[in-house]
Amino acid sequence: MFRVKAKSGAFALLIKFTAAAAIAAAPAGAAHGALPRFLGGSGVGVGGNRGNIADKYPTFWDMLMRQQSYVNMRRGMYEMAAYKYEDAAQSFAKAVVKNPDEAAPHILLGMALYWQGRVDGAMAEYRAALEIKPESDDARQLLGIAYAWKGDINAALEEFLQAVQANPKRADAQMNIGSAYAALGRMDEALYRFRNAAALDKRHPLYQYQLGSIYERLGRDAPAEEAFKKAISLYPRYEEAMLALAVLYEKMGKNTPAEVQYKKALKLKPGDSVARLRLASLLARQGRRNEAVEIISRAFLISPASEEGLGLSLYYNGSGGGSRQQQQQQPGPEQLERFKERLLKAPAARRLRIEVEMSLLPKFEPAKVEPAQKRGDFAAPAARPPAKPSALAAAVEEQDKQAATLTFSRTFILAAATEEERKEQLERITGDFRSVILAAGEKYDINMSIRAAPAADGIAGGGGDGLGPTSVMGAGGRAGYNPYMVGNDMGLWTPNKNWVAYIEEIMPDVLARLAADPRDYLVAGLAYITLGKGVAALENFTRAQELAAGLSAGDALKLLPVIKLGAGTARVVLGDEAAALEDYKAALALSPDNDIAKADIAVLEEK
Repeated sequence: MFRVKAKSGAFALLIKFTAAAAIAAAPAGAAHGALPRFLGGSGVGVGGNRGNIADKYPTFWDMLMRQQSYVNMRRGMYEMAAYKYEDAAQSFAKAVVKNPDEAAPHILLGMALYWQGRVDGAMAEYRAALEIKPESDDARQLLGIAYAWKGDINAALEEFLQAVQANPKRADAQMNIGSAYAALGRMDEALYRFRNAAALDKRHPLYQYQLGSIYERLGRDAPAEEAFKKAISLYPRYEEAMLALAVLYEKMGKNTPAEVQYKKALKLKPGDSVARLRLASLLARQGRRNEAVEIISRAFLISPASEEGLGLSLYYNGSGGGSRQQQQQQPGPEQLERFKERLLKAPAARRLRIEVEMSLLPKFEPAKVEPAQKRGDFAAPAARPPAKPSALAAAVEEQDKQAATLTFSRTFILAAATEEERKEQLERITGDFRSVILAAGEKYDINMSIRAAPAADGIAGGGGDGLGPTSVMGAGGRAGYNPYMVGNDMGLWTPNKNWVAYIEEIMPDVLARLAADPRDYLVAGLAYITLGKGVAALENFTRAQELAAGLSAGDALKLLPVIKLGAGTARVVLGDEAAALEDYKAALALSPDNDIAKADIAVLEEK
């Protein structure tokens, strides 16, 4: 037996092969999916060269082709590890042709197609594998993930349930069943499945994190705290779990532990603007406004070559709700192009990390009022318009809607490349995002954020020529893993609270503090920037500047550069880079040693 695994740890789904019995065979001529270009998409194999169709006595040619298919699969896995997905697809397709009656080549080809954004082709390959091996839990799991990515939760759930039926000890499939139930609002069943996943794999931090998220949503704070702490103990660099634990502590009124966790999260991931905003708001609420300003001052970096601050960020709200002015504040799909153009300014030889989070909220149709119906000679009275729901009813409805929210999280590495290759990388990834928005837009209101920052030296996967999921390295360069990378890392989707909810929770408190202190307007401005609402952010920074005029000269001098930085970043969100550059230069004039202003100016002046 030998094992084939991506060297970066990106594919925890481990395909095992044996020379004696790799995977059960099916009759010749099994259906093939959309094969890559070297086959012309024909799906034609080499069945005509087989010496014995029944396969009872394989010929030397059969054995040779099978062994060569294993060589092609090995090569394809190395190419996958280097994020060369098109090359990997070619290798796996050759394996399919040479060994068409095994499921493994189809599964691997499907994986390579999926990571190219060719989800339909990937699904065709998974189905081909299932025709050969109906009990394949790998194919069921990956097909379910593809359904989930396309927004068909019920179909995804069915595949995950069949994967568990085939392999009851598969923890990641148990987790995905829980995710599906959570997305459908069936929280008790979701909790049961997450407990199963955590029991099956006691050492995996992700399952503890997800378990904590379910407990928190059910209002069970004590077990939620225990689960988040367990996740962090299993993976001390688990920044997302630290943020979730900090928010939980804040909810429980434990401000000091919350502050500690926020600071730990920011130390690991300085670009987490949600943790930065929540910490600044917590400090301001305690009257520690100068400390809050210090935290905020690091939040206005826009360079894709920076590990600090917001980095390049896009927030897309596709709900279409609100006033015309509110809709204008929310960037539309065209900002994907601006995002891509900005990233093209970064040196192609520099590895970049792109994080995307997308939340899909099912659309609810308003209740219809039926017209009066005639009963004999009399007309029934017209139905009354529905009464305005009570506060309790509205809260229950909102809770139900939140319970049905589906959150996707994916992280990619753009490997070092030539300028032409970088254009192809960015077109591929933004095209994938566009297709998801179009596919999901009819059923869901969409919130999506995309962030870019350089891939630190401690992140594996930069040696290839494509893009792929990250794998975090441990201290001192020792290999580690990203806790999101589990058996369904082909596009993990989870029921945990997304970052937009973290901001919306504190917005009433942030806005209630707005009075005469300009530092409170800085906090509000950062909140609106993080939500992509540039107009509202500018209004708050303008008000902060007006109020700063009433401060002492020394206090105003400390505050004004931060206000100008915020205003500049708000203008970047709105696409007015010329005005943003003027704001950044004004900040630098007020504070000549301000490294944030220098970095932002360098981004906007880069040709």
